[in-house]
Amino acid sequence: MSAVGLFSIALGAVVVCSRGPLLFAPAVTLRWFQRLLETDTRIRIMGVVVAALGSGMVWAGGTASSGLASFLEVAGWCIGAGGSVLLFVFPEFYRSMAHAFLPSDTGADLRGWRMLGGLGVAIGMVLIFLGVSAL
Repeated sequence: MSAVGLFSIALGAVVVCSRGPLLFAPAVTLRWFQRLLETDTRIRIMGVVVAALGSGMVWAGGTASSGLASFLEVAGWCIGAGGSVLLFVFPEFYRSMAHAFLPSDTGADLRGWRMLGGLGVAIGMVLIFLGVSAL
């Protein structure tokens, strides 16, 4: 069993599970995310999760030499270093940036958010497929 394949499957499952609710219930998901952004502590906890995800991607990418492994390693460095620094050091900046993209009225037409959820689910499914192929 390859670490790249297993981590790619796990990453794909995380992407599908995190983007699926946006596809089927965008208003509820967006309200939940707005509540998540209310305190710096919650944002920093997200930073811990992002740092763990990025370090796992770097580790899995370093265990093999393939296109998928290289992608995981490079994406892991970008996500782990960039995302966690932004979330740990500048939580207020992240909050203002996220609020700029979030709709103020979650009762409005959320077709674009549903499409983003569908795109995320499709990307997650591709990651799962590539992970299964790498096993």
